[in-house]
Amino acid sequence: MRSNARPQSQTRKLATLGGLAVGLFASMAVFPNAARADDIEVVGKRSVENKFDYTWTVTNHTNKRITSLVVDHYLGKIVAPPAGWIRTNMTANVAEGQRAAPGIIEFAVEKPVKAIGRGQSKEFKVTIDRTWRGHCEQRIAIVGFEDGTTLEVPGVYCPADESWLKKNVSLVGLGAMFAVFVLWRVVFGKKSQTRAVAESSTSNDSD
Repeated sequence: MRSNARPQSQTRKLATLGGLAVGLFASMAVFPNAARADDIEVVGKRSVENKFDYTWTVTNHTNKRITSLVVDHYLGKIVAPPAGWIRTNMTANVAEGQRAAPGIIEFAVEKPVKAIGRGQSKEFKVTIDRTWRGHCEQRIAIVGFEDGTTLEVPGVYCPADESWLKKNVSLVGLGAMFAVFVLWRVVFGKKSQTRAVAESSTSNDSD
């Protein structure tokens, strides 16, 4: 009896290790490696044909399928998602009479088969109001996956509002020139008054 104890114990250990290995491989198959921002490309650029058309191209280099996208915009009007996708939300839509302000556009896949798989790319487009001056800034895009997780992708160029200083640079320049002119008049005026007083004093002394 004692001689059979060790082989049975080793068999149980091997069975346990085998079960753990199977479970580990199964979990890796069900839950792929976590996606990184470096594995997702979101490139924003203006159209060459029409400077008021803007496109974000999303490319997936992960094993997880992309099912949603959130990007920033300014003065956006008409949204054109890729086939099988829909626009689920859009704030600051000037075409709907909303205030001209920074906003967001949310896209979601309508048909699961149209999700962005590994090695695939899709384009998301928006037409911008003609009052836009062409200013863009780097923002954070949010990509969603079919397992419910999300990932922030920094450095994505989006249409943006110009700063007050940049929009009013001509007024600032005129104001600066006026300030210099006033300062010059004040300094020159004081010198003229001082010279006049000095000349008057000299004239009185000579008399």
